[in-house]
Amino acid sequence: MRKHPFDVTAFIWGLLFLTGAAALLLDEYVHVSFDPKWLLPAALVTLAIGGIASSLRQMGK
Repeated sequence: MRKHPFDVTAFIWGLLFLTGAAALLLDEYVHVSFDPKWLLPAALVTLAIGGIASSLRQMGK
């Protein structure tokens, strides 16, 4: 089985979803104050960072 290339965009989205899930679990069980209105801006920033990283990676080829 050959090794596939590292996908920056998928990695960043995975971190975003993991962070969101962890924040929601903490809010549910530990009663830490969490405001879900920050999820959409965080998703948009993550998408922008992934797009920039992807375009810079393609420029280097």
